[in-house]
Amino acid sequence: MADIAKSSKSEWQISQRLRTKLFSDEDAVLRSASRALLESQAEVWRQMVVGASTAGEISMGRHNSHSGQSLSS
Repeated sequence: MADIAKSSKSEWQISQRLRTKLFSDEDAVLRSASRALLESQAEVWRQMVVGASTAGEISMGRHNSHSGQSLSS
């Protein structure tokens, strides 16, 4: 039940951002939220990159050179 309330709240927040034309589409809202999370919580970014590297989805060296971020920051 709590998951439904959280989902409804998130959907409402996204729809308000779109309705007020703060963002062009839902993907833009999600990109902005993701970027803000990664900038404010460096450990989340590190965990995401290490997980993707471990899964073979990315090369950490190549990702670091393109992202402007390093795992040591």
